[in-house]
Amino acid sequence: KLSFDHPENSVLLKFMADPPTTTLQRLKGLTTGSLPTFVDAGSNFDGDVIEEDNFIKQFYQHNRSITFVGDDTWQAVFGPFLNVSHPYDSLNVWDLHTVDNGVIEHMIPFLDNQKTEKWDLLVGHLLGVDHCGHRYGPDHFSMKDKQIQMDAFIKDVIERIDDKTLLVVMGDHGMDRT
Repeated sequence: KLSFDHPENSVLLKFMADPPTTTLQRLKGLTTGSLPTFVDAGSNFDGDVIEEDNFIKQFYQHNRSITFVGDDTWQAVFGPFLNVSHPYDSLNVWDLHTVDNGVIEHMIPFLDNQKTEKWDLLVGHLLGVDHCGHRYGPDHFSMKDKQIQMDAFIKDVIERIDDKTLLVVMGDHGMDRT
């Protein structure tokens, strides 16, 4: 809705992800610009720090402060570069709310207290829509509830950032009935 109402302030792009679509593979692709391998899918459950050059490491090497909250895969693959980290267990697809509520609980104060909460890059990785899709599929009523929650959260973030802050909202893969 915001992209439609304010096209001068947004761009909507389609991202194509080849299966399998595990979080670690997608994070690696999104942050390094490389194509993750099939072997990376197995690493999703026991990830190591990403060795390839990536923009998270570049921020860190240029003395930028990185604050993270959400899917604990980030802690596994970017842990040494995160100045502040609030990871949540990511593998319980039955839980649609814990990670999302934790991200919202932590991110809003980070945005509201930018004078005391110093960050150059603030990352929130929510999982409810993903877990809902894996658990129930895209047409379940819980999906609509999660999307409404995400829309409200994004709107809340937009209201709190200034004109010098870039907001990037990404999905690491889509969801279909199969």
